[in-house]
Amino acid sequence: QLAPANRAPSALHDMVAGMADGEPAWIQSIDHLGATLLAGRGTGVSIVLATLFALVALGIMAPTRLRRAALVLAMVLAALIWIFGQDFGALATGRATDPNSGPLLILVAWCYWPRSRVRSTEDGGTMTGRLATADPRRHKQAKEITRVLRLVGTAGAGLLALSAITSCGTAQSTAGATSAATSATSSTSAPPSSRSTPSSMARAAAMIHISSFKYAVPASVAPGATVSVMNMDGENHTVTADSGNAFDVMATAGTTVTFTAPKKPGTYPFHCTYHSNMHGVLVVK
Repeated sequence: QLAPANRAPSALHDMVAGMADGEPAWIQSIDHLGATLLAGRGTGVSIVLATLFALVALGIMAPTRLRRAALVLAMVLAALIWIFGQDFGALATGRATDPNSGPLLILVAWCYWPRSRVRSTEDGGTMTGRLATADPRRHKQAKEITRVLRLVGTAGAGLLALSAITSCGTAQSTAGATSAATSATSSTSAPPSSRSTPSSMARAAAMIHISSFKYAVPASVAPGATVSVMNMDGENHTVTADSGNAFDVMATAGTTVTFTAPKKPGTYPFHCTYHSNMHGVLVVK
């Protein structure tokens, strides 16, 4: 959370504002509200979130009462992240493959919720601590249920990570297959009257791939062409012109977005606003 790209004053604002693309109007309104609240406050909010995350981590090892408070805080943070930081897992866009990590984080926190050891006696009183183990069978069952729930939560976290890795690999394979198919098609001889013009070839290749924090940019694109940006990384990236307002688009992790290339031919250097080491050049001709 305190990485330079995340704690920049406008980083959180830009991330939330860029997620509205493709979402229904009511989710877009949530994104706009969140972006407004975060405008210019990225550094402060990042420090606060990092502090709260640290308190949650330490609270897990605290006594029962403090542990429950930490787990409630964890659930609240997970819900806020799922709403404002993940747009409910982008389920409303039709492009999501899972609900993202928000619900899973809430499930994991619930699995670590300390179970009460208080038990009623026949005369209406209560007994606590080791006296509650008077019924060994019931106590053993409770321990087994707790253990299974924790295993389910941990396994769910692992499956979510595996799903993200698999989705990334699938996207890369799809991109490779598409590239191979395009090469095979272009190598096939066509009648002189149906040969592609340079302009149409530039339009067909108007795709920027982002992988391993690097841009793969076509040799050139036609003026005014629709350029697709496929983000195959696990983090959000932008394609932002270095100067002017020629283009500026954000691609969230695992998604594809589009923008219109400038109508004026020329060379347009661009960068990622979240990662200062990412640069590319778009040639329009």
